[in-house]
Amino acid sequence: MNRRAILVLAATVLFVPGLEATVEQPDLTFLIPWYEASPDPGGPTTLFSIRNASTAQSARVNIAYFNQRGLFRWNEIVVLDPEEVYTRNVRDVVQHLDTDPDGFSRGLITIAPQLGMNFTSDFFFIDNSNAFASGSRSVHRGTAGELCELAEIRFVEGGPFTGGTDLFITHYPDRVPAGQPAFWIEVYGEDGGVRTVLPRFEANLFTLKINTADLAYPNHPVAGFIKVRFNNPLGGHVSGKLSAEGIYSITMKGVCLVEATPP
Repeated sequence: MNRRAILVLAATVLFVPGLEATVEQPDLTFLIPWYEASPDPGGPTTLFSIRNASTAQSARVNIAYFNQRGLFRWNEIVVLDPEEVYTRNVRDVVQHLDTDPDGFSRGLITIAPQLGMNFTSDFFFIDNSNAFASGSRSVHRGTAGELCELAEIRFVEGGPFTGGTDLFITHYPDRVPAGQPAFWIEVYGEDGGVRTVLPRFEANLFTLKINTADLAYPNHPVAGFIKVRFNNPLGGHVSGKLSAEGIYSITMKGVCLVEATPP
């Protein structure tokens, strides 16, 4: 392997609201919708990887780290040889990132490829103390990608899933009409009946984590599905992690929905 990595200081990278860091191929940009990393070597962290799928050509990729408010914090440019894989443990770069009061760093990551690059990417949440290790493919941000106006995801609370379901919601609060909710969370039981519709005014957070047990409302179902309805022209994405504390966890992506127009 002959990977060449160039670390770029924050001052050299353009950032404007909407997570539009300097990218060479915006329509093919991927994102890690949520990272969480403790500086403690035994604590939770997030791993992600990028693979150059070309069999003949080296390629460059720009990796940009943002905090939860969508503010750029650090980036690295990595050049990958044909079919090479680059893996990063976010814990190894927390010195460049914001730290919350509990000592954790949280936010999202964009992955922007060189023009013409064919690549794949995935991410994993790791928590040794709870025996958790689960992940998914990175989220495609392009016009034919995985951002949408309405997304749906499964949730389970209780039973074997003692940790419930964490929702990871990524959206564009800077594009929300003034004074309106950033998105609505619609909770359905397994019988298909809607239990509640919760408006969320997340004016400053581009990415956030919500445990479904913290959604307070009457007749709370222990299992069902959730729709997230985004209130901005660029849409958003929802992922989820179902946890059985000390045993295992499962990460999954939400799916985009297109509601039928009434006749």
